[in-house]
Amino acid sequence: MRVTIQRGIELNDIPSEIEEMISEINVDLEDVIKNLEACAGLCNTVTYLPTVVAILDNTRKKLADVDRAIGDSQAIADGLVGFLNGDNQPKEQPPEESPPASDPTDELRAMSEMLANMGEQLDATSQESDVQQG
Repeated sequence: MRVTIQRGIELNDIPSEIEEMISEINVDLEDVIKNLEACAGLCNTVTYLPTVVAILDNTRKKLADVDRAIGDSQAIADGLVGFLNGDNQPKEQPPEESPPASDPTDELRAMSEMLANMGEQLDATSQESDVQQG
């Protein structure tokens, strides 16, 4: 069950709150990528396929959590932008709609490509960090 929690913070602290939320999202995505990489290595052994299924199921759930966290971050940032632009009325969020039914294979392929791209970006960032530290 998902609930809404409200708390008060200083207006000046909102950007750092958003930054912290995004950092947590990044950590979650890095974990997802690591799990998928490990999962890919298990696919060639039939005895590990139940483990692959469990990892994929947990990954889907984690990505759903990440999507909600991104939505929360976006809503907060959007509210701040609206406030700073003089729109003092909070926006009501439309109810989430279910995505249209599509071929699960296409969805998995698209997710895999997206995650591969994210992994490449994370690797590039890590390499840049290593070069700067070295």
